[in-house]
Amino acid sequence: MENLKLALVGDIHGFWDRKDNEYFDNSNYDAILITGDFPGYLPLSGLKVTRGIANLKKKVYWIPGNHDSTNAVQLLGEILHSKWMIRLGGIGHRFRLTRLKRRMGDTICMGYSVADLDSKTVLVGARPLSMGGSLNFLPLLKKEFGVSSERESFERMKSLYPKIQGKECVLLAHNGPAGYGSKRDDIWGCDFRKKGGDWGDRDLLHFIEFLKERGEKVSLVLAGHMHHHIRDLGRDRTWKVNENSTHAVNAAKVPRILKDKEGNSFRHHVRLERKNGVWDCQEIFVGKKGEERISLPDEEVLFSSDTF
Repeated sequence: MENLKLALVGDIHGFWDRKDNEYFDNSNYDAILITGDFPGYLPLSGLKVTRGIANLKKKVYWIPGNHDSTNAVQLLGEILHSKWMIRLGGIGHRFRLTRLKRRMGDTICMGYSVADLDSKTVLVGARPLSMGGSLNFLPLLKKEFGVSSERESFERMKSLYPKIQGKECVLLAHNGPAGYGSKRDDIWGCDFRKKGGDWGDRDLLHFIEFLKERGEKVSLVLAGHMHHHIRDLGRDRTWKVNENSTHAVNAAKVPRILKDKEGNSFRHHVRLERKNGVWDCQEIFVGKKGEERISLPDEEVLFSSDTF
């Protein structure tokens, strides 16, 4: 089996700058995978991020998050389960997603799709725009993908099987699958409810089960959405789980540009490396001069001014 080296960047939320481009362009990664959520609190931060990523020289694959091509009315409607807000906010959603893809240049947008990483490894895009807990942004999912239920979403992913069969599978999603725990600090646990709960996507869980039942090798399940730090608990959630040769990784270190106690800035991503058929997953913090650390004690938030 060929060696393969991938960079996984979690939810960006405006935290991307020239140092990221310099580092990744000079790296030996075969490809860069991004879990989406480009904008921060200010809409223009999304434009700066997409401009920077579109200029990368490396192969880039990304999946839209719930903040990509959506608006405040849509997001609030999904939270409140308000059908009229979802319909009103969804006007023009398809156009906004198309515009986002255009701004991302030659990068590859994933979502109910398959792309070859090498001759024996495929990247599979799960349901895009997920917020976890249930199906979200139904007006767009119906128009773009013909999906109006979790069952139909599972069937849409299942239809990709002929392109996957017999190859090693790397899954890319915005939110991770159900089945990985219900505690607030579990990898995709519901941290915003005191009682916790499993906030993973059930359609994605069923798809993984479908692949494994047929003997397919699902090596990596990659996502974000559920941010690492849980403020009222004062700690980070579990960010990776290894079970039966499958590595599940939540890369949503938000904000991903941090500083250590000496005030040095570092940028977060996860290194995914396959050597001799065995995968290793490691958090990496990249300094101003491209130096790498595998941990960053006493980290604090840095709002970088060196943006595009």
